[in-house]
Amino acid sequence: CKVDEHSSHTTKITACVYQPDGHCTHTLPLDRAAQLYQRYNYMQQNMPHIMAKLGAGTFAEELSKVMHRHADGTVCSGKGPNAYKVELKHQRAMPEALHTMIHNILGSTKERFASPLNVAPCSANYWAAHR
Repeated sequence: CKVDEHSSHTTKITACVYQPDGHCTHTLPLDRAAQLYQRYNYMQQNMPHIMAKLGAGTFAEELSKVMHRHADGTVCSGKGPNAYKVELKHQRAMPEALHTMIHNILGSTKERFASPLNVAPCSANYWAAHR
């Protein structure tokens, strides 16, 4: 995030997720994209058997999938009445500073009800609603 001292404008640096046709379909903060890339590389290097079992693609492909899966209005399939629509109002996270403070005091390393897009950097493990 860049702030000009002489202006009231704030510029947020974001990463774009592009489709093969060159169309930007999603954006996310650059630091979150970097965290996701770091987690992806960790899995590729340390757990390649799991990545192969999951049929994981390139980072760009997987990022596109996760952005679509967590996008407002996406309908998630389920059996019978278990289908539901993703709504942004359901995707809230504790402020990172608070989460870090709890981690530092209690040593917590796990997070429930998170997503790849809002998990705290200090959480080693998390559980998401969407696969």
